[in-house]
Amino acid sequence: MNFMRSLSCLLLALPLLWAASAAGAAPGERTASEAPGSGERAPALGERVLIPELKTIDGNTITAQDLQGKVVVIEYWASWCPFCQKQLPYFEKLYRAKANSGLVIIGLNIENDLPKARAFIDSRKLSFPVVMTTPAIDKVLKRPKGLPVTYVIGRDGRLLRIDTGELFEEDVAEIGQLVVPAGR
Repeated sequence: MNFMRSLSCLLLALPLLWAASAAGAAPGERTASEAPGSGERAPALGERVLIPELKTIDGNTITAQDLQGKVVVIEYWASWCPFCQKQLPYFEKLYRAKANSGLVIIGLNIENDLPKARAFIDSRKLSFPVVMTTPAIDKVLKRPKGLPVTYVIGRDGRLLRIDTGELFEEDVAEIGQLVVPAGR
């Protein structure tokens, strides 16, 4: 009986122990308080999301007006993230298939290393716009902890979906089904 009670207490404490150990960062890593948007509430599903003006790494500008009436996918990623490496080609495939149907995909790189991000984009032949994260976009989206993070905003500017973690090709294809012609 005491063994079972001890085991139950240990099992209940494991999530707390894991959270406490995850809070510490190794030298050179960002702590939770330094990670963009961490610890703050992300926009709720159905909430209107106004994306601030963004500068792409190619020097172009994306304005709120450019996004108006379109389905917008914002993908937080980093070159060192294995899940990002795996799923970004799925988003590229979706972008090529649906860009003319009102889909905008914006890759949002969280690293502070433009050459590294550019090399990653070139090696994967990504054609959708990529921006480096900024305090302005992090203030709006309040990125949850973990990567990748995918936000999907509908044509009406309301948040349709948030995915944290790896998406498979069929998940990305499901996002593509949200891109129906305007006015339907």
